[in-house]
Amino acid sequence: MAWSGSQYQQLSASADVMHRKNRSTAQCPSNNFGRPNTIVGIIIAKESPKSIISKKNPGTERHLVSFVVRDSPAGFVAVTCWGSERYIAEISNIYHTGDIVQLSNFQVLMKATDGSEEKFRPYTPLPFTFSLSENHSSITSYDGTDVDIYQPLLHLPTKASNDYYSLEDIVANGQGLSGEHINILAILKKVGAVKDITTKTGRQTQRCELTLMDEGMAAFPFIIWDKEAASMATTWTPYRTVLFVADARMSFDNYRSCMVATSDSKTIFTVNPVEKITDKYTVSDVKSLMDNYQEHWKPTAHGVSCVYLSQFNTDTEDSNTVISYRCDKCKHPLTEKNGYLCSNVDCCDGTLSLFETSDPPELDRAELEYRIPVSLTDHTGSLEHCYLYGSVAEHLMGIKVRVIISDNSKINCN
Repeated sequence: MAWSGSQYQQLSASADVMHRKNRSTAQCPSNNFGRPNTIVGIIIAKESPKSIISKKNPGTERHLVSFVVRDSPAGFVAVTCWGSERYIAEISNIYHTGDIVQLSNFQVLMKATDGSEEKFRPYTPLPFTFSLSENHSSITSYDGTDVDIYQPLLHLPTKASNDYYSLEDIVANGQGLSGEHINILAILKKVGAVKDITTKTGRQTQRCELTLMDEGMAAFPFIIWDKEAASMATTWTPYRTVLFVADARMSFDNYRSCMVATSDSKTIFTVNPVEKITDKYTVSDVKSLMDNYQEHWKPTAHGVSCVYLSQFNTDTEDSNTVISYRCDKCKHPLTEKNGYLCSNVDCCDGTLSLFETSDPPELDRAELEYRIPVSLTDHTGSLEHCYLYGSVAEHLMGIKVRVIISDNSKINCN
C-alpha cells in the first residue's frame, strides 16, 4: 500500500512542469522572482468554516476556512482563507476535497519551531503555511491541460503508508491509546445517518458514525464530527471503500465499554489509497533508502526482496529475548527496566503496582507476543536489528507463544 519508486519519480517530475509554466510549488513557494506567488494543487482535506474573536478589534469576529493543498507527493501545505462571513461561506460552498485549485498572491508564514501550530491542524511536512485574504489573494478553480497530474495525489496517504494500527491492534492496546492521535487503515462497513448537532458553545455541526472493519475485526466505531467530512462520508461505498485515516483521535467510550475513534481538526481521510508494489530491492537498496529518509521526507516505499534469515536465534535459555510482555489491562509494554511493572499512570494496575515493588510481578497475567531479533541477508549485505512480531512470528515458529512459557520449551532451529 504505497507508491512505487517509478510512480514517485513520475509525480515529482510535475515540479519541472510548474517551473516552465512560471508557477511556484508548495515546497518552493517563492521562486517566481518578484512575481506574485501562484501555485496549483488538489485539496486533500478541508474543515468547515468557523469564526474567532479578533485580537485587534475585541468584540468582532474574524471568519476563516482551512484546507490542505497538495501539488506533489512530498509537497502539501495548510492553507487558511480569511475574510468576511459571506466571502468565507462562498469559498466553503464552492471548494471541496478533490477540487484542483489555483492560489495566488498568498502570504507564506513560517511555523512555530515548537510544533504548537500542528496541535490543532493536520500534519504537513513543510515548515510553513499559506494565508489568503479576501482583499489581496485569490483562490480559483484550475482546469489547465496538466490537471491529470494532480488527481492521483488524492489517493496518497499523508503519513507513511505502513504507519498505522490495525483495528485488532487498537483493541489490544486498549486505554493505553486513549487521547492519542493514530493512523488507521480499514474497510468501510457502514455509514450511519448524518445528524445535525448544536454544540455546548452554540456552534452548528454534523455527526456521522461509521463502522470500520478489517481482517482481524468485524466492526469498530468511528465518529465524524464535522459537516464537511460527514458530507464526504455519504459518498463512500460500504465494503468497497478503503480508508487510510491520518491522526484519528482515540478515546474510551464508557457507555459502550470500548475504544472509539473520532475525527477532529487534525484528521485527514485518504480514500482508496494506492496499493501497488512493483519495485524489487536488494539489501543495499534498502540501506540507501534508509539513508535518504534520514535526510529528506519521502512517502514510504514498499517492495519485494529475496533474502534469507542469516540470524534467527531462538535457542536461548532466556525466553525474554524473543518474547515481549504487555499489561493485560491497558496493553502498555512491560519492560525488564521497570521490573515488568506497568508504568502507565492512567492504568489502575500501573498506578498501584508502582508502589508495590516488594512483590514479584505476576507475569502469568501479562499478555505475551513474539519479538524475535533476526538478520536479513542477500548477496549485497545484511540488515541487522530486524524483528518478527505477533502472528507473523507465530506462524513461522509453528507454536503459540504461551506454550513456550508454560512448558519452558527450547526450540532448536537448524
